[in-house]
Amino acid sequence: MKQKILTGLALVGVFLPILYFGGIFFQIAVVVFSIIGGLEITNLYRDKWPSEMSFFIILIILVLPSLSSRFFLVGIVSILLFLFILTVYFEWFQVVDATILFTLLMIITLSVKGVYVVNTYGSLAILYVAVATYLTDTAAYFSGMLFGKHKLAPRISPNKTVEGAVGGWIVSSGLSFLYAIYVIPNRFPIELVIIASILMPVVAQLGDLAFSSFKRYFKVKDFGHLFPEHGGVLDRIDSLLFNFMFFYTLLATMIV
Repeated sequence: MKQKILTGLALVGVFLPILYFGGIFFQIAVVVFSIIGGLEITNLYRDKWPSEMSFFIILIILVLPSLSSRFFLVGIVSILLFLFILTVYFEWFQVVDATILFTLLMIITLSVKGVYVVNTYGSLAILYVAVATYLTDTAAYFSGMLFGKHKLAPRISPNKTVEGAVGGWIVSSGLSFLYAIYVIPNRFPIELVIIASILMPVVAQLGDLAFSSFKRYFKVKDFGHLFPEHGGVLDRIDSLLFNFMFFYTLLATMIV
């Protein structure tokens, strides 16, 4: 527990200034995390896939989010077609591999695309999504520890409780709404802020459970070991990936 807290504080100390100030260091952090996340995906299949798959996955994660909306859909369809070509011609790549890899690639690339779009509204807008995400995680942990009695999803994550989830949602939705109103006033339409503040804590917890289900499927505790007691990059930003994907969707549908 002590190591987990120390690692968490170190991560906050390093990445909070990067998020706050944005700029080139933030862009470098996004690229580095994208590359490491891609390597963590291929590591799940290290005994099955050829090493060239790492290059293919990292290339997609780096290039696809940078495409304009006009070519983004072309890229998605091209990837889907290519994955099923692999299933047809190579024994080591099965249909279930195509399904899982496509899902993970879409989560990451749509999230990174969301990061780039949200970043156009300023670094404090990036922090809004981060605040909503990690307040959920922290408040859910302590709420569950103090009040947890009923299991939320015992098959996937036996330690999470309904009480923890509700506590995380209440605290995060309230404080993230106040953040949007007082720290970045008028940055987004009020109806978007209300919807985002209410739903991002829910999406964050769904993201955490979704990635836990991947780990259950692959029978691994963590995606990586970069951060002591916190696992790898994907373990640390699973909820954040879902929230950037979700917030990007809100921006695309609610702001012309």
